[in-house]
Amino acid sequence: MLATIRKRAREAHKHIILAEGNDERVVIAAARARKERLARITLLGDVDKILVEAHHTKTSLSGISLLDTGHKHTIIPHLFKPVYEQRKTKGLTIEKAKELVKEPAFAAAALVAMGYADAFISGATHPTADTIRAGLYTFGTRHYASSSMLILPKHHRPLLFADCGFNISPDAEQLANIAVSTADTALFLGINPRIAFLSFSTKGSGGNNLFVEKVRKAADLVKHALPDLPVEGEMQVDAALIPAIAKRKMQHSKLHGDATILIFPDLNAGNIGYKLVERLGGARAVGPIMQGFKKPFCDLSRGCSPDDIVDAIAITAVQCTANDQWEARYHQKQLDRK
Repeated sequence: MLATIRKRAREAHKHIILAEGNDERVVIAAARARKERLARITLLGDVDKILVEAHHTKTSLSGISLLDTGHKHTIIPHLFKPVYEQRKTKGLTIEKAKELVKEPAFAAAALVAMGYADAFISGATHPTADTIRAGLYTFGTRHYASSSMLILPKHHRPLLFADCGFNISPDAEQLANIAVSTADTALFLGINPRIAFLSFSTKGSGGNNLFVEKVRKAADLVKHALPDLPVEGEMQVDAALIPAIAKRKMQHSKLHGDATILIFPDLNAGNIGYKLVERLGGARAVGPIMQGFKKPFCDLSRGCSPDDIVDAIAITAVQCTANDQWEARYHQKQLDRK
């Protein structure tokens, strides 16, 4: 799957900003991505520090653009406008916007909003909250709930996990929207969406309580919205992934133990679940990939490797193409209404 995504990224010719150019992993990943022609790359950071990291890691920066946030020729003072325009109705002042764009993720998001690049990637050295806040404050969201998603490719069977990084305690409607946006992501990645809403209960085995009813309601909402897709819930993870167990626990399931999308009931379950699978099960997490925002961006784990960042660059480049298609459809609908 990742090989196919890399091929599509090369065909997309997108421009991606890496917000944490001072980090050696980011420098190494930028060079690898450029060598593979996955995207046009810009490193954002103190140019002197970037050059030191490149020298230290024996990394060539040929073909990579550098944007200086150091004191000599900084671009930072000119980047506040997109943030201010997006949040001024919520009380954000120009002075506060100027302070925010001193943060790497905000500076990168502002550059994307101004049309300098197609997407940004951040999170190698900053918390997830910083990256999400930059996207939320600078781009804003579409009509459905924003969420994050991880891809865990293993044994030629990619799995999409959502939400593992954004919505702390989604209600049934938000959980349904997370599933719908993850199905959209699956389609642009070339994955057949087969959605399992996870719980400690399988079809009432855990009794009727608020936790189970929320998951069950979310599954019903998606079944109604996407009647052609295989959707099940509530269900335990073994019934979602193992055909023999699915046959015993959910004999009439449409998934037959072959889910490709796992929707977790809350952020506790999602974050713990993906890290267990990654660290103990040997799966490789790619992402989180942010969904439902008006512009694409990707949040890295602070424990990421250069390989993880290269994967994120490839997927974000493909996501840019999907975003272009969404914007084209949206503008056409607006014209049709006129």
